[in-house]
Amino acid sequence: MTAKLQKRLIEAAHDLNRRIQENPRNTLKTTKEFYAEKVYSGSTDEADFALLMSAMMTARQEDNAKLVPSWFKVVGFIFGGITLLFLMALVVASMWGHTVPCESRFLVHLLFALSASFCTAALGGEAAASGKIPIFKKNPMAFSATGGIAVLVIALVLLHYLYSC
Repeated sequence: MTAKLQKRLIEAAHDLNRRIQENPRNTLKTTKEFYAEKVYSGSTDEADFALLMSAMMTARQEDNAKLVPSWFKVVGFIFGGITLLFLMALVVASMWGHTVPCESRFLVHLLFALSASFCTAALGGEAAASGKIPIFKKNPMAFSATGGIAVLVIALVLLHYLYSC
């Protein structure tokens, strides 16, 4: 493959990507129109390459979409609602003079932290990420975290230090 052909193929892929980014809801239609334009103009190599790149991106997006089940966010909202009702019940009980005994506070903290972490995991589960943070130019920091686990640990630590007897 010549350098000139490589350059044309890359430009065609960028052109198709730009068109798709302008109208992401009509990806299939945009790809078909782009392919037809390139074939009509006699640039079949560019059309085939751009179509291949588009198919690869679409397959990856579909795979990512299949990783999270549709009911997952509903569960997150349910746990969020349970957490809200639990905290509201504690506030109402404290207004009537009923407080949580010191020896039971860890159970309250654990229940709150677990509920909050389940809610976070379900609502933000798609945001779980791993990669490198380029803070230090020579040695970037690597990270990998899941939102629910982080919320569980942070909530337990904060509740222990802020609301322990």
